[in-house]
Amino acid sequence: MKKIVLLLFVTFLSINAKAQTAKISLTAKKIKKSLYLRLDNKDILRYGTKAEEINQKTPKTKTFASNNESITIYIKPLNPITKEITVNNKTIENTNFKESQEVLSQIISTINKTGQLSLKANPNPNQNKLTFNDIVDKTVIHINQINYDNYQNIIDSIETNIGKLKKIVSIKSKTLNKNNNLNSNLLEWYKATKNYEKEVEIIVIIKNYYDQLKTWTEKMSKNNFDELQPVDDLAKDSIKVVEISISDRILEYDASKKVLSLKKQEKPITENILNFEKFSRFIPEVVPAIVYTDLSFPQYGTETNDNDEQILVKTDDKSFNKINVGLMVNFNYNMGYDEFIPFFQIGAGPTKKFPILFSGVGMRLNNRFMISGGTAWTWINELSSLNVGDVISGTAEIENDQAFKFRTTPKFYFSLQIKI
Repeated sequence: MKKIVLLLFVTFLSINAKAQTAKISLTAKKIKKSLYLRLDNKDILRYGTKAEEINQKTPKTKTFASNNESITIYIKPLNPITKEITVNNKTIENTNFKESQEVLSQIISTINKTGQLSLKANPNPNQNKLTFNDIVDKTVIHINQINYDNYQNIIDSIETNIGKLKKIVSIKSKTLNKNNNLNSNLLEWYKATKNYEKEVEIIVIIKNYYDQLKTWTEKMSKNNFDELQPVDDLAKDSIKVVEISISDRILEYDASKKVLSLKKQEKPITENILNFEKFSRFIPEVVPAIVYTDLSFPQYGTETNDNDEQILVKTDDKSFNKINVGLMVNFNYNMGYDEFIPFFQIGAGPTKKFPILFSGVGMRLNNRFMISGGTAWTWINELSSLNVGDVISGTAEIENDQAFKFRTTPKFYFSLQIKI
């Protein structure tokens, strides 16, 4: 029986590595086949399980669990000019929480934007006096400030500014005529303005940005989503990791050199780790426990009778410490959140001489503190062939005759556990 108790300990310890991932699994958000993301106007990445309900703020690291073998991630289209997304996929072994944290921990940061651009319907009467550089500067500001709320007004403004820039160059180069009007092909118009190559190049670049933004706004108006690389082959022995980094790109204009440049900012505005794992209803977790129980074990000894012989006698029962240490394995019921988690548990007492088996139920609080209670079962070291009053040679004969026998009447136990 001692071997059985020791085997229980070895078994518990052998699953300890996997059990340490319980914190990830217990806080996992259960999803079906799709996950939707969007970057809001404050550069916070939000998620949802439905396209029309993407409201939850994504923490630095978030775990999702699914019964399906693959997950498709959709993201609301990002501004193709001022935002750059990087996505890395990898698979890690589902071993323990500490290792996962070391590999996956990253810092989320947000950069405050300058605020939304306010556009008015009535044009400035002095706009016609703006120089080429003034209009380019204004267009650059518009592109840098475009977001989900103001994109339609800014798109219209950029289109207007392109027309103004073309008009300025056409007037300066004296090429504005019936065969080369403002609506002519940009390449043909470029050939007709050879003395203003840099200005025309700027207009061509802005027109290219305009076309990209126009496509982006059409996606937005139709509520379309871009699809990221799918997460495939979900299994219980591994975790699929999707690292998402989104950075700002700032459009800058050097008026003296007439050069437009798009610069990626060194510090990402948001970095998020999305973990995907196979959903498990019960998550095992090994924890040490402080256990209260009231148990006793029979004790035997010897005394000398009238014939000066040693006889076997029963002595006072050995009381087991009411407060002691045990090792428990909790099977947490995975409900997708970690405030209150029910579990059932089995465990073993820490001593070879007085083996104890615990079985009960409990509640996990705040992901670290656990309380539980149930029945404590013991094996009693009883006599096999000897009886009280038998003449024996000494205590060695008693020990050799004893064998563990299961006590069918259990005792109650109460346990406190803290996950360190």
